[in-house]
Amino acid sequence: MIPPGCELSSPVSFKQDVLPFLTSSCGKAKGGGCHVTDGASTMGSLCPDGSKTCGFNHAYDWITAGSHNEFCKQTPGPIRFTVVVDVIKRPKPASCTASRVMPPDGPPPTACQLAALEAWLAEPRVRQMHRADDTSPAEPYLMPPFN
Repeated sequence: MIPPGCELSSPVSFKQDVLPFLTSSCGKAKGGGCHVTDGASTMGSLCPDGSKTCGFNHAYDWITAGSHNEFCKQTPGPIRFTVVVDVIKRPKPASCTASRVMPPDGPPPTACQLAALEAWLAEPRVRQMHRADDTSPAEPYLMPPFN
């Protein structure tokens, strides 16, 4: 449910509604967070077969990647977008049992930011290949849209 006073695009847009929040709350470059969310490091990423560019921007690639085994000890490890709301709401949720609450050193997201994230995660999924890395399946999978 969208709290009163929150303005979200329709459909909810990763670039417009979610990216600013991830960059400011989670990103190292512009925020006080722990994660690399700038686009420079992934825009040229190739798909595992080398045929085309798979990277969108690092914030999107980060949230659609597999979780780190040291925090989400489940097997197989979850994709980050499936646990991100849980780890924002509480430390060590059942979906990612060793994670601390995120963001660890900043203010928690506002009700509107959390609503934007949840609404984006509820958008119809698209089947696509994640950029080549060591934290994601090697086959295309359903993920939230890069819109």
